[in-house]
Amino acid sequence: MLYARADESYSGSPRRSKFYVVAGYVASAGQWYEFDRRWRRAMRELGIEHLGCHASNCRSGRAEYESYSRAQRGTMRRRLIEAIAESGLFGCVAVSDLDGWRARRWRFAELLGKDEVKFNEPHILAHRQCVHLMLWKTEQATTARIAFVFDRNKDTGGRAKEWYSRDLKNKKLDSPDMMGPSYRSRLGPYDEADRMRVLGLQAADMLAYTAHRYFSGQFVLGVGRIDCT
Repeated sequence: MLYARADESYSGSPRRSKFYVVAGYVASAGQWYEFDRRWRRAMRELGIEHLGCHASNCRSGRAEYESYSRAQRGTMRRRLIEAIAESGLFGCVAVSDLDGWRARRWRFAELLGKDEVKFNEPHILAHRQCVHLMLWKTEQATTARIAFVFDRNKDTGGRAKEWYSRDLKNKKLDSPDMMGPSYRSRLGPYDEADRMRVLGLQAADMLAYTAHRYFSGQFVLGVGRIDCT
């Protein structure tokens, strides 16, 4: 069994955002154990066991991070990135261009059909896109199932989980003309949790936030570097 942790990032609201990103990491139980060990140690050393790292607030110094200096907040983000890299987690990013979705919403509705048209929302489509991407990117290396944990988000209204549950029961997806014979068999348990309970969600939050900034043009790209200050 592999284990995935994923989170989303957008501006304003899922309907008004230019881009909607769902991103996260897939890893073995041992790799997640190593990440948790390293990041928990870093949080303890930095005195943020009660905060962890919420990427957007940490970078901007908002809310719970307003009493920390820019240098301190930079160290928090750096230590989290180091824990991710040193644990060997495999990252995946799914991004939806919402201008494209709005222009083709009717087409998506036709493809989904009357039974699933209620899932024709950018945040729900992006969640499913991320699941598909993680399965596709790992299928050359393993046939192991993937257990998914997504950050709990009130904006999804439980429908992402509902769609996932429908896929688990949908034998039509076993057809090679659909997702392929291995798709449904690789769907493991699905859950939604809080980032302080499942530490891997903080790693996913960092990746999703960084990807959203990149696709939104908020990075300055240079030769051999990305300025993400």
